[in-house]
Amino acid sequence: MFGISNFESFFLTYIFNYFYYLDCIGLALPLIIIFFNKNRVSLAFKKSFSLFYLLYFLASLLATILYDVFDKSNTWVYNVIPILIIVPLYIFFRKVPQTPIGYAVSKIAFVCFIGVYIFTFPQLTKKFLSPTYYLLLAFYIMFNSVSYLIKEIVTMREGVILRKQEFWFVISIFYYASACVIVWSAFSYLERNNIPNIRVNPSVLWVICHNTVLFIQCLVFSIMLVLIPNQK
Repeated sequence: MFGISNFESFFLTYIFNYFYYLDCIGLALPLIIIFFNKNRVSLAFKKSFSLFYLLYFLASLLATILYDVFDKSNTWVYNVIPILIIVPLYIFFRKVPQTPIGYAVSKIAFVCFIGVYIFTFPQLTKKFLSPTYYLLLAFYIMFNSVSYLIKEIVTMREGVILRKQEFWFVISIFYYASACVIVWSAFSYLERNNIPNIRVNPSVLWVICHNTVLFIQCLVFSIMLVLIPNQK
């Protein structure tokens, strides 16, 4: 049961705040390695890695500042994040090996994703967060990841794939996208349905589950950047 007011008060006051900043903390980890230990990062994918984490970090930081410092709505920032980070992801997946069908579908999906934003742009300024954009982003990531992995597995030599930084980036964002499909679906369901005897604010689910998943993704990739040398 989620209706215990004292528990809710304690949780929201002391624990919720730690999860609230977890996205910015996690996104800062790979950025620190990329910018301060440049020799550890693959030159072929450095721009894609940097742009992805930098855009995501700056947008998350802006959302935090708007809410905490200026007491302003930050949902529009979260609605814009998917279109910001899909650009470096598209650039990245165009560089890594994929199946011919994978390249074609990826390009079409990217154009369609941009089209969805153009035609639904007025919704970006609405009060509530739209999980639809994140679900579309997740499916885009998952498809491209599977296409890349199929191509790598078919052509790889034993053990080589595990020494590639791009492989661990794909694995980490595939985990992120897969886990967040559940988070965003649950978020959308709770937002649209009033479930008796259960008081769960969808934003609480977002902050706790999404930020935790994102932090793990960033942590895993950061560790692999340190452990795996640059493949020149």
